[in-house]
Amino acid sequence: MQVRIHKLARATPVVRQEIKESKLSCKALASKYKLTLRTIYKWKKRESTHDKSHTSHNLLSSVSQREEAIISELRTKVGLSVDDITRVMQGCINPKLSRSAIYRAMKRWGVNRLPEADKNQPHSQPFETVTEYGHILMD
Repeated sequence: MQVRIHKLARATPVVRQEIKESKLSCKALASKYKLTLRTIYKWKKRESTHDKSHTSHNLLSSVSQREEAIISELRTKVGLSVDDITRVMQGCINPKLSRSAIYRAMKRWGVNRLPEADKNQPHSQPFETVTEYGHILMD
């Protein structure tokens, strides 16, 4: 694997290794390599001299775990479409949820596609006539 370094980078892997192994004080190292103390501290305490991933590890979601469970139940037990689930969730649970956030939650739970057998059957009744959806949401 080839390491790409920014052309103006001062903390190259070689410099990082020297910082890690050096017995000099952090202030002396910062002065020697023209780096901030924070950078020196960072490379001193790191296990490796390689860069870490810049991908966020805390992917924020606008849908809570409880809401995701409700979405999954509405999809699997009631068989509602994404638009119907959006109306239920916005009307009863969280008016700020978007259709795309609901669809992403469905994908995470693996319920974004109905099973093949259910696709061929038309919905027996429109969403507005389903009387048990309030009961499902209260569970």
